[in-house]
Amino acid sequence: GGNQQDVVVHVSNRGGRSMGSGQHGVARARRMSLRAHAIGSEQKERVIQGRVKMVVVAPLERHAPTGLRSPWGPPPTMKQVLERAAEKAELDVTWVNGDIVVGRNQRDIEREMIDAASDTPICMAIQVQDERMGNTIIRSLEKIRTQRKQTETQSEDVRNRAMGKSAAMNFISLGGTAQLSTASKLLAYEVQGNMFTSVIRRFFLQRNDWAKGKELYTTMTDLYERYNADDLSYLMRLYASECVRWDKEAHLDAGGPAFDTLSCMLTNCRSEVLACLMDQNCRTAITKLSSCGIRDQVKSYQIIASYESELFASFSLCVLQKHNCMGNTAAMPQSPNVQPMQAFRGKPMSHSIAQDILIGWLRKEKEYSWRVYAGQNAAYDRFPCQYQLFYFGKAKGSMWYDPVFRVETLDGNKVWRRRHYRVRKGDLPGTFHFSVLDNGVVSKEFWKVVECAEDMSWCILYYEGAASAAGTSYQGSILATADGLAPPAHAQERIERVLEQCDIKTWELTTVDNMCELCSNAPLSIEDGGWV
Repeated sequence: GGNQQDVVVHVSNRGGRSMGSGQHGVARARRMSLRAHAIGSEQKERVIQGRVKMVVVAPLERHAPTGLRSPWGPPPTMKQVLERAAEKAELDVTWVNGDIVVGRNQRDIEREMIDAASDTPICMAIQVQDERMGNTIIRSLEKIRTQRKQTETQSEDVRNRAMGKSAAMNFISLGGTAQLSTASKLLAYEVQGNMFTSVIRRFFLQRNDWAKGKELYTTMTDLYERYNADDLSYLMRLYASECVRWDKEAHLDAGGPAFDTLSCMLTNCRSEVLACLMDQNCRTAITKLSSCGIRDQVKSYQIIASYESELFASFSLCVLQKHNCMGNTAAMPQSPNVQPMQAFRGKPMSHSIAQDILIGWLRKEKEYSWRVYAGQNAAYDRFPCQYQLFYFGKAKGSMWYDPVFRVETLDGNKVWRRRHYRVRKGDLPGTFHFSVLDNGVVSKEFWKVVECAEDMSWCILYYEGAASAAGTSYQGSILATADGLAPPAHAQERIERVLEQCDIKTWELTTVDNMCELCSNAPLSIEDGGWV
């Protein structure tokens, strides 16, 4: 009933949902392939079962920073959060505790770091805010780099084949002391290095590596400061890709569009391209998308939602969807293999029952089906004031899904955005195919009704999808209620169990801003003569 706190959960495990336009204006990426070889019989292999090795120093038993907290229950430890991120990034991480504790002195920590870094060129420190620990890490890095310089002169072949581009120790500090941050060094870029050496590297000997190292430092810092599990995992994968072994799913951009991309755009979409470039709003969107990074879906979609327009959609429709000038392709994720629920209220699951679950509270007691309380996907499931509308269309057998949400644009304005999905029944009861034209690019999704309380107080849905023309696949999750408030306490344990089956941790959810003043006057009118 209307007085209950009623819940919907949409589930995903990693990555971001491209709403169709995250790859606009992005060049073809550089392709660098490095085989992993053993360094020697006396050392460990750098890659175990295909995974790049990394050293991470962090206060492992302390609580994770705000932004990585469960909507209910105790907050996770740094180790839980970082292990989860490393697992998603498919990295083999050696952990070093970033706290100085009784029975463990600074020399012990130095030995731990030196041993851990013996066969990897990448190390990071996260949330190390103890000055003594920071100084210990800096001394360890100095010793490691001294040893590496000797190794480089002794064996050029081993350096290139086993350690990526360089055996020198790359290091970055995120959320730590100011002194430790200045010790960061990525490729040829040093945050605080010798000025003469920096000038030589930047403008002469290592110009490309200096620029890429600086961009990598800026990107990783920005990703970390968002404090969410998706971006933490992505920054670790990006680090490994740029410093050790190229990864097509995580890399920096290579520069401007390739010749064949430009040729395709000007041959097939000249009027759409020129119209976009002549319009300040559309031109700004393209410029910002080109500079934000090919796989940064959080920033990409914020730009798209801020600057979307008919000109922008026409540009995307022609360049990406109709002519695929970027040469993109993508398929829906195939794991985890989440099954739809088999029965509801003692009856076998049917499409009719599943449709009733989706429609939820619409036109019973509310103007919408559900409101989002918390979301998992950092790019798309965490906008303020998210309303969901599921309803039947005017045509026989048709059904629609309209998400309505609030966006704070990059220039500080607050605007409403809305999408319009076509919904078709899947082969199995409780499954549905969704499709949407979002800013000129088609996204296709497969949804499953995973679980629902008998009193309709909460429901769990799972979806996976792909925007092939944008070259992205995705999964996403939301936890929604009838009024945007927290789910009933008695449902929390059951929700956690179902999320766990879908490979979701509750602390991967982030609470949505549902302030009354912010969320009033939402555009909730139903299109296509819809009914429920």
